Amino acid sequence: MKIVFFFQILGFIFFYSCSSIGDKNSPRKANPKAIENLEWSGYIGLMNWYEAASQCSAIGMRLPTFTEIQDSESNGITKSWHEDILNYLNQKKMEISDNTTFDIYWTSTPDEKGNQGIYYAYSFESKAYLSRGTAVRQVRCVRGKSERTYTQTWITKTYRGISFFPKKRQVVKSMVIAVPEITDRYDSIQAQLKYPISFFKADCQQQSECFSLLIDVSVIPEKTKNFKTLVQDSIKKDFGSPPNRIQAWENNLKFKTDPMEIYFGQGELVGNKAIAFFYDKKNEETYRVTINMIFMPNFSQEDWDKIILHVFMTLDSIQIN
Repeated sequence: MKIVFFFQILGFIFFYSCSSIGDKNSPRKANPKAIENLEWSGYIGLMNWYEAASQCSAIGMRLPTFTEIQDSESNGITKSWHEDILNYLNQKKMEISDNTTFDIYWTSTPDEKGNQGIYYAYSFESKAYLSRGTAVRQVRCVRGKSERTYTQTWITKTYRGISFFPKKRQVVKSMVIAVPEITDRYDSIQAQLKYPISFFKADCQQQSECFSLLIDVSVIPEKTKNFKTLVQDSIKKDFGSPPNRIQAWENNLKFKTDPMEIYFGQGELVGNKAIAFFYDKKNEETYRVTINMIFMPNFSQEDWDKIILHVFMTLDSIQIN
């Protein structure tokens, strides 16, 4: 099956920009009822939108909408936030390099014109910004639902019965990875080389319009097969045609190992797949993470771009302790 590739979306993920648009809404009177069901997290950090959405999901929360954060400011919930950042930076002995991002927080509210990868960010100074998802902003997560209606983003969308969100954190030996909650887990042993494999599967169950998702994590000791051999064998056997190495993803993941390589290409039979290799020097073993996407018929370019972002966010959730 022909790959619907995604160099345009790499531009969205890895090009940093932001434009101020001034007030999105006129100041409103405080209404305590609007936010009484919301539970806010502590200060999460400074990161891009994709990292922020993944981080919030990993702790069972989500990014706030623009109206939720605006209502919370009107009700005095955000009064200590500036001080919280100062305390955090002081504890970490860090300085913030760009003052324009200091009190600007990510929201889940997308650009109303439908521009892909662009979201509203809330500023306590100028009220509203449109920011590309790759820009770096402050993060607070929220749980619950406010009284005011708000727009859900593509992040909660279901693709032919399968949704990437909400997510659940899973532990595979020393690796932690956030996988879609809809997936079922199966643990097994590779028949020939006897290394462990954990599968996370969501199946369309042979519906005519199908999307199946299979994520597997293999932990392969160096003495069984070394990193370089694993990568070379995978390029030859696991793809229907030579895959592309996605170095932009390697450069922008929060967690990195040395060596580390990520490939994307056509599956050996049908669909597309991403395979990431992380080497754990301490335990002398390689974690191979494979994300298989099988679909029929093909997705629209817009949906496919969003699915690719979900794949990046899954890889971006990985930590090896």
